[in-house]
Amino acid sequence: MALFHDFVLIPGPAARATGSRPRRSAGGLARLVASAALLAGVVPMLNGCGQALLTSADERSQYDRYDRVRNEFAQQTVEDEFGRRLPNLRGRLSPKD
Repeated sequence: MALFHDFVLIPGPAARATGSRPRRSAGGLARLVASAALLAGVVPMLNGCGQALLTSADERSQYDRYDRVRNEFAQQTVEDEFGRRLPNLRGRLSPKD
């Protein structure tokens, strides 16, 4: 005969004789599920530090190809006076002559 006490199965004398183990507590099961969910969420993020999907030479849209054929392609980044690479928004978004 088994008794329940705080969600833990306490085996009776018959269960002890057969060698069965008591069940996990509800808190232990919740911790196991939370650990598995945390692990499933962290592992994909570790791959996020890999190489970039597109290189700077790849065309990002059909307009890049159009501009490159007509020699109107603007570089994606420019260096400022401090040597930092910044997106070339002015060169890429300004109207073409």
